[in-house]
Amino acid sequence: HKGRVSVQIGVSYDTDLRAAAATFHAAVVEMTEEEAWEEAGAEDIRQPFVAELGDDAVILEFRLFVVPTQRRPFERALRERLVQVAADAQIVLPNPQLEVHLLSRVGA
Repeated sequence: HKGRVSVQIGVSYDTDLRAAAATFHAAVVEMTEEEAWEEAGAEDIRQPFVAELGDDAVILEFRLFVVPTQRRPFERALRERLVQVAADAQIVLPNPQLEVHLLSRVGA
């Protein structure tokens, strides 16, 4: 019995989705083949898909299955890996910010 790993990452609407998905998928497969994650027993690695069209990003989701005791550590490591892969491949991960302008009143 294996537990499902489900990790999402948001990419800019300007991103070439097919290229980004392929880049991320290759990173997921590469990670599952590393000796450090051998005991996780990853299997059924799905192709990433668009899970949501957010306000600031297209949300891609990645799914695979690992032994239950490795699920949380694997998810954490996978999130970190995807962020690093995005930086290396110059895939923009939107970081929405809110601008606040304060008005001052003279003599108040």
